[in-house]
Amino acid sequence: MVFGPNTLRFQELDSKDVSYLVFEFDSSMQSIGFNSAVIYFRKHPTQYYILNPGFEPVSQGSINLDKALDEFGLKASFFGHSITGSENLTPLYLISQDGNTIYTYTFMLSHIGELLFLNTGKNSVSNKGVSIHNISELIRIAVTNNQPYRYKLNNYNALYYKVDPDIECEYKLTLPETTDIWKLHKHFIQSLQEGSVPGYTLNALHGIRRWTFENHLFEVTEPEKERGYISFISNPDGTYIIKRKIYSIDQLKRIELRSKNIEIKGSLERYIKEKYPNVKIRKFPMFLRLFYSFVMDSLDTGNNYAVIIDRNYIEGIDCEKLVQCEIEYYNTLKLTPPESFDKELRAVTDIFKQHLVQLNIGVRDDFYSKLSYLKDCTK
Repeated sequence: MVFGPNTLRFQELDSKDVSYLVFEFDSSMQSIGFNSAVIYFRKHPTQYYILNPGFEPVSQGSINLDKALDEFGLKASFFGHSITGSENLTPLYLISQDGNTIYTYTFMLSHIGELLFLNTGKNSVSNKGVSIHNISELIRIAVTNNQPYRYKLNNYNALYYKVDPDIECEYKLTLPETTDIWKLHKHFIQSLQEGSVPGYTLNALHGIRRWTFENHLFEVTEPEKERGYISFISNPDGTYIIKRKIYSIDQLKRIELRSKNIEIKGSLERYIKEKYPNVKIRKFPMFLRLFYSFVMDSLDTGNNYAVIIDRNYIEGIDCEKLVQCEIEYYNTLKLTPPESFDKELRAVTDIFKQHLVQLNIGVRDDFYSKLSYLKDCTK
């Protein structure tokens, strides 16, 4: 991994005051994919070199990265060298070798104990390998590969894409009512962190979430082309999140239209009548939904998948609680627009399904929806 001034993202390499700090990593400290790479720096000692503007090492040593990194920079006291001022020094490039090919990555996100990089290109090099002795050539390649993407990499909103933004695509694994959803959630998180789901990593931005909320659901029965449902989720400030899902049968892909922070005066039925005057609805009892969720990233494709483990029930009705594990295509983080995610979503679902089998948890693999559950509970 190569450190340099922040301005390297915007200027050429021939600046006279450019200096570098280079870290060498072993395979236990990194998870490399074609699209992304993750570096782990939890108490791992690693070799470092400080280079002058001519790429010549002026000092070297060993240090734990978790001590050296300070909000993407370094404390000058660790090295006693002027180039390690934390304001100017930011992790920029990661260089990885596979045979005679090197892959260059540029820093994107930081999480506790982890740094996430995105692939900026691949180049053929001589077989002498990646070392401090040819680092000048490799840094020049990394900077050159970074240039076409430098503004995207520095714009937090430019790299997240979603195939068909108004289409929800998810598999639903229905589990026994007795399933401990928190214990199962922890198992999946630990599996990701321990490398039991190779090729994937926990998303650095989304984190682990727990929600409980009331859901008021109205089935849309007519017209035929608009069948599905409209649901209202209460916000603490009295507003609502409104989800409109359009589909005729339980299936993999559904149209999903969302509105947030909507103020509603009067009843929900009146709002639907005024907002959607052409639809006929059927009201169901309010149900409660408790869920834990996380997002996992594919290191190879950049596709991100949300995993939600939830428990749903209607208070006051003698009906079995609905427990499900939903695996949904979330979005894509990469330097180029996303391609199809369908096969990978199915593969990810099979991974979690296999984990459930190993835990002796029964699973029904279908598209059983909350609407179908409410219909079954209120027959």
